[in-house]
Amino acid sequence: STSGSYTILRNINICNVTSGATTCDIHILSASGTPGNNNAILKGFTISANETISYDASIVLDAGYKVHVVNANNKCTFTMSGVEYSA
Repeated sequence: STSGSYTILRNINICNVTSGATTCDIHILSASGTPGNNNAILKGFTISANETISYDASIVLDAGYKVHVVNANNKCTFTMSGVEYSA
């Protein structure tokens, strides 16, 4: 829905800062949501050693929604960008 305040998530950059491959999950959650298969946008995504990937998206997040990252052993950094709209 695009009524009221919302955010459009446009890009996620993930950088594995270690010398070994790792995995991550990214979920879009409502204010009271918990991570699960029904809200994953990346699940068990493998990032090679010292690799940076860019994931382009156009995901609308209604007010109160959030991005939840599961980062195995804190081996990655994440940068996200988008646009926020206010009613």
